[in-house]
Amino acid sequence: VRATLLIVPQCALELWKDNIFRHAPHLSVMVYTGIDQKIWALDFAAHDVVLTTYHTLREDEHTGGVLMQSPLVHCDWWRIILDKSQVVRTVVSAQSLLIARMTRQHAWCTSPRPLSGRLSSLLGLLEVLDFDPAREALVFNRSLLRPYELGSYYALARVYRIMQRIMWRSS
Repeated sequence: VRATLLIVPQCALELWKDNIFRHAPHLSVMVYTGIDQKIWALDFAAHDVVLTTYHTLREDEHTGGVLMQSPLVHCDWWRIILDKSQVVRTVVSAQSLLIARMTRQHAWCTSPRPLSGRLSSLLGLLEVLDFDPAREALVFNRSLLRPYELGSYYALARVYRIMQRIMWRSS
């Protein structure tokens, strides 16, 4: 699938859809509302953008179980974009687990506040961005979080280098 999966909060779904139609009317857009929609993974290939919500991901994860999985997991996405990505700041949330299983070429996260005052809140975003090796919780804790919390200059410098690579500040 060469489509972009755009995951947004429920309250922003219509705004995103309207903006895509207004600013890029040539793009084909599909809104995915969950497993009940009876969509196959190949159905996404006919669209440039697939819009869905964090709520839909949570529902897909809870209702998916062993017998049914979200069709979103069975695609090789060109790009996954998370709007308000602070929603996935923990790696154990249903949304984070589902997104981490999705295959993609690129991942982008947008957030007005990517960190919630603690470096540990970055772990969920590193997992979603597939940023190795820091995306593994054990590696993250041993090589970054603990040394950083102990005041290590090298840990601070490493965090700074990581942030330079994954963040873009717009003011």
